[in-house]
Amino acid sequence: MFVSMDPSPVTEEIDRCFEGFAAGFRSVPINFPGTTFHHALQCRRKLSAIFREELAKRKEKKHGVEEAGDLMNGLMQVEDDEGKQMSDDEVIDNTITLVLAGYKSTSLAIMWALYHLSKTPDVLHKLREENILLRKEKKGEFLTLDDTYQLKYTSKVVEETLRLGNITMSVPRVANRDIEYQETGETWHVPSVRRGRRICAGNMLARLNLTIILHHLSVGYKWELLNPNAKISHFPHPRPVDGAAMKFSTL
Repeated sequence: MFVSMDPSPVTEEIDRCFEGFAAGFRSVPINFPGTTFHHALQCRRKLSAIFREELAKRKEKKHGVEEAGDLMNGLMQVEDDEGKQMSDDEVIDNTITLVLAGYKSTSLAIMWALYHLSKTPDVLHKLREENILLRKEKKGEFLTLDDTYQLKYTSKVVEETLRLGNITMSVPRVANRDIEYQETGETWHVPSVRRGRRICAGNMLARLNLTIILHHLSVGYKWELLNPNAKISHFPHPRPVDGAAMKFSTL
């Protein structure tokens, strides 16, 4: 989906680098060897080098852009109103940014959904009933976007998951100009971070991903936490210290 690459030591290195890179977002910005921030910068440079090499390989292939339908090739083809394409640096930067935002956030949201459902069997029962009913109506057909709109209770589960399992509590930044902490009523009309121009570009996609995976898991599987009382770690993202290890079995 993002960068079509077969499993290999390189993809394992990419995974490790993204873990280190993500940790740097909530670290103290001190660029000194041994710090989380310094390690994140090193991971970012490694990711750039890996994707730059992959980009060069695709450019060497005469029909490489048309053959693969992933994110990187899409960025290689996109043009602005004047017909100008992105530079290599822009393609690489956007690839890293979108993979980080689209993969880690969705995977953690799914983890929290399953975590909370395993602890609230009554909610899981209602969720399963609604999705089993839809599956019977579909009679083996694929789930469509219109079908997801019928899953009213599932939608509530998704919203509650995002409320309880917020993966990004805060991201430190340095103010480049003086700010006022106590705002006046004149600025209260400005949309919040969750609305308006600053809304997450992938928020609806995240909800759709959650809805689809909850549909398939609820109708076909049951699961339980192996360590239901595991402590919660909040760095770099809120999650159980054991990664919410679960045991799955078919219904």
